[in-house]
Amino acid sequence: MKTVLISGANRGIGLETAKKFSQQGYRVFLGSKNYENGLHVTEELKNSGYLKIIPISLDTHDQTIIDQTFEFITQYTPSLEVLINNAEICGQQSQSPTILDMDNIKEIYETNLFGSMRLTKTMIPLLRKSPDPRIVNVSRN
Repeated sequence: MKTVLISGANRGIGLETAKKFSQQGYRVFLGSKNYENGLHVTEELKNSGYLKIIPISLDTHDQTIIDQTFEFITQYTPSLEVLINNAEICGQQSQSPTILDMDNIKEIYETNLFGSMRLTKTMIPLLRKSPDPRIVNVSRN
């Protein structure tokens, strides 16, 4: 069975993507920073006929959690066909360069850039075991 891991999948584009992959017969690992939110969304999806969706706690800021995600996925499958880096934050927008908050900028980069890089690097061994792997990086800007 083909598998997909989607970060930030408990709402918005990630959630809609999870639905589409589920309809196509994929096993979907629905990653969300807050596991309870992901579990709630997964239950709603299953009640609506979306099958093979597995909630997973996934915080791309934390390498330990990403490593746990890797180990969790390997309990279900030896490979990963698709990785969708969807988790992102907008931070405080419309900042003038004269009042720019560097901590805000660092948080945005930590999530949107480095988080995706950490997740991708960790999942590469599973992706390499797929005959046709894909990595998709979602950006709203």
